[in-house]
Amino acid sequence: MSLKITRLCFADDLLVFSYGNGNSARVIRDALDEFKKVSGLKVSMEKSQIFFSCVKPNMRRIILGILPFDIGRFPFKYLGIPMCVTKLFDRDCKQLIEKIKMRIFNWKSKALSFAGRLQLINSVLTSIHVYSASIFKIPIATIKEIEKLCRSFLWANGEVVKGKAKVKWNDICKPKIYGGLGVKNLRKWNDALLAKHVWNVINSKNSLLETGIFGIFCRRRV
Repeated sequence: MSLKITRLCFADDLLVFSYGNGNSARVIRDALDEFKKVSGLKVSMEKSQIFFSCVKPNMRRIILGILPFDIGRFPFKYLGIPMCVTKLFDRDCKQLIEKIKMRIFNWKSKALSFAGRLQLINSVLTSIHVYSASIFKIPIATIKEIEKLCRSFLWANGEVVKGKAKVKWNDICKPKIYGGLGVKNLRKWNDALLAKHVWNVINSKNSLLETGIFGIFCRRRV
């Protein structure tokens, strides 16, 4: 089963897919012109970008002459998630790390007890990455950096000081009944979130994501 997607639309964000040739570019241009005539709405050229894949330089110039958009480069953000043509690297997760650092910076000036910091780690810091972790395999380097930030916040109120940790972080992540503090193990949490998609594929869910995964990767095994 092949999945022939021509467009993805969410709110006012629209992705249009086409062949890398002049005829396809003209079809898109004519469709946008027709949309303008019917609705009175104009495409924002300065906010639109075009992405090429395996298109020769001469053809790129022809297409850009038809659709005068800026050339976009990967990764780009769609619904807050970096769109990559390869696996996610730690350099693609810098914004996630900065968001966690900013939260800790805002809390450093407050007189928080050990229990208060632990509660913020469990309820806020280890939850910031959940949206991304439910879609991508988070790089190990990023996971380690998040754990480092959480560890420094727990033991030294955000200051990176060696020798402050009283217990190994792996022990901190154990359930309380096993002597830990119940902090999420981010690697296992990431695996569990991604396993949800496998469960949906097995149960033949009809969403676009599950249909695409099943059609591309599982069709030869059926």
